[in-house]
Amino acid sequence: MPKETKDSAIEQIDSTVNEVVSNVENAKNVAMSLFHHNEQTVKTSNATLPIEVNAPYVRVKASSSNARIEFQNEYQQTINKEFYSGSIDEIIDLSKYGTTEYDVKYIRIFTNNASTAEVICLESAIAEIYIIEQEHLKYVVNKIAEFDQKRVDSIAEINNATTESKNSIDSLTISSQKEISSLTEAKSSDIATLTTAKMEDIASVTNAKLEDINNKATSQISAINNTALSQINAINKTSQGKFENMTIKYSDMCRTLGIEHEGILCLGNLRQVSINVASFKYIKLGKMYTVPTDKKLISNQGSYLFNVDNFGYITIDEEYDISSEKELYCYSEYYHDHTITIYVDYKLYNESEETTEE
Repeated sequence: MPKETKDSAIEQIDSTVNEVVSNVENAKNVAMSLFHHNEQTVKTSNATLPIEVNAPYVRVKASSSNARIEFQNEYQQTINKEFYSGSIDEIIDLSKYGTTEYDVKYIRIFTNNASTAEVICLESAIAEIYIIEQEHLKYVVNKIAEFDQKRVDSIAEINNATTESKNSIDSLTISSQKEISSLTEAKSSDIATLTTAKMEDIASVTNAKLEDINNKATSQISAINNTALSQINAINKTSQGKFENMTIKYSDMCRTLGIEHEGILCLGNLRQVSINVASFKYIKLGKMYTVPTDKKLISNQGSYLFNVDNFGYITIDEEYDISSEKELYCYSEYYHDHTITIYVDYKLYNESEETTEE
């Protein structure tokens, strides 16, 4: 396989993975600033003191092997426990270790040797983002490993085919040379004629074998390239789906908490939905599209068929005063296909961006 083709495929995969990790990390950092609880580093041993937890999820990171976590109630009585043979990097749903998510008030981390562990209490929103991140990165790593194994197997197959063909050529050459020597000793007068004929036969067989090697190598290289492109497309598609899901969840979360933000409104075509705007004074609605990852526009200027109750059809980037509104009822009218999902850019804020001309 040409080095340039292999390096290009690996560079494309690395670039896609780095972009996905960067997008996930940015969303995680925003959510952590809202829901991040008391992160602490604790010393662990076979007599670790109880650690208070004040959230439905807790993330535990410990490098020591053969660890044990005990889950305790408000009276520091152990109600459940979990054993780990290797190091720990887990987001633990505390509701699984009690009757309700609030039964577990303390945890104790036991290790055979003196060590340390990081403990972070998490609310549901940031815990969900951590879980999405871990699942996605596992998927990407597995796909890269799968592609790399196929590449190694294909190169090995090419090498084996080349070795077998070379051995066959060598064996045929040796056999022919012996036959030439034998005939030379018996009939020295026919040496020139017989040698020429045998050499032509050797050349013909050699050319045929080399052509077969080239055909096999070309076929294997093509298969490797096709596999690389297929894996890259699969990684891109998965990355885009994860990022879209996190962007919409982030928008919903900010509206619920009353945080000024720019987000994406997702709604089914020809269906009315409502959004809570009680915490905001102004809204701008932007471009309307059907494909969130490449923003294939339905309309990008002037009035289009997106209706908001009390305002009628909306104009892109026009500021609307919603200080007296609690809920906005939105309705999209893109053709007459109710199976389409519509995405609309929007911005919710409290300080007017319009300037007054004197």
